[in-house]
Amino acid sequence: MLEELGRFDGYKLTEIAVESAVVEPDEFRLSGAGQDLGGARRLVLATGLRDVFSDHRYGEFWGRGVYGCTFCHGWDARGQRAAVIGNDHQAATTALSLSALAAEIVIIGEGPAAFSPETGEAIRSVGIVYLDSMVKDVTRSPDGLITLDLAEGPSEFGSVFVRAAKEQHSTLAVTLGCILDEEHLVPVNRSYRTTVPGVFAVGEMAKVDGRRTSAMVVLAAGDGLQAGTSVHLDLAFSDAFGGTNPE
Repeated sequence: MLEELGRFDGYKLTEIAVESAVVEPDEFRLSGAGQDLGGARRLVLATGLRDVFSDHRYGEFWGRGVYGCTFCHGWDARGQRAAVIGNDHQAATTALSLSALAAEIVIIGEGPAAFSPETGEAIRSVGIVYLDSMVKDVTRSPDGLITLDLAEGPSEFGSVFVRAAKEQHSTLAVTLGCILDEEHLVPVNRSYRTTVPGVFAVGEMAKVDGRRTSAMVVLAAGDGLQAGTSVHLDLAFSDAFGGTNPE
């Protein structure tokens, strides 16, 4: 795909991470690794989110047997014994979404179940087991199995699903002056404009008109396409109206 860029003029591709973006009267000045990376009249931020674990033991094996989303990684659990960490309704929902794929599912609540009796009956009806055991340790074997050390003894799983908090992967949005909401996301409108003129944001880092966007690459790429259209029109209208887009 990158080779196709050779058909076009006026672009610069760099692998240097942008560490700073300074707002100047007519452009944004970018820098990284001690280098001036040039200027831009518009910026599209697509820096994503970082997973943050209250229990660092799961983070060590994130993406290698420990996962967060059944729609992203449920296929990895097919035919396996899977564990879901948590005691609330979301944990039960995660377990139920795995029921068509995993051979066996265990919810490890680390305490009494906090979901409704009806939900408890639903998970039992499809063979999901609930344990209130605490997880004392998490290890990974050379063959990729995750071992959870429980009060009842060590138990091996092919996949473990655990919830992680999210935070902005980059500080660029904040340093540019973009507002973050209570979920640490960047609010944008339908044109993917942030609260800072000339700055757009796409992908899971953004929230479009109050709606969370998807972390799935194919959908995030669609956001990028629409943001690119918005940037093109923004520049065209700004030039035509003397630097001010009337939108």
